[in-house]
Amino acid sequence: MAKKTRTEFFVARRLGRGEGSRVGVRIAVASVAVSVAVMVVTLAVIGGFRSEITGRLGSAAGHARIHAPVYGSVEGAPVVLDTELEAAVLA
Repeated sequence: MAKKTRTEFFVARRLGRGEGSRVGVRIAVASVAVSVAVMVVTLAVIGGFRSEITGRLGSAAGHARIHAPVYGSVEGAPVVLDTELEAAVLA
């Protein structure tokens, strides 16, 4: 009865033989290096698009926002209109 060869040992034996194995290893290393480089470039491009879109959407909003008063917030009490001050400013 023949021994069953495991896939890992089969691949290791094939890569470990002779001059042809060096070429195969070099091709494998080169392909992994190219794929990692492509992944890095892709992530950089996506990050640039993300910052560009965020910047454009942020500039679409106004510089000031008007909200209904919230009396429990850190801002404190709303501004009270002083008629004497208003008259002095307008004069």
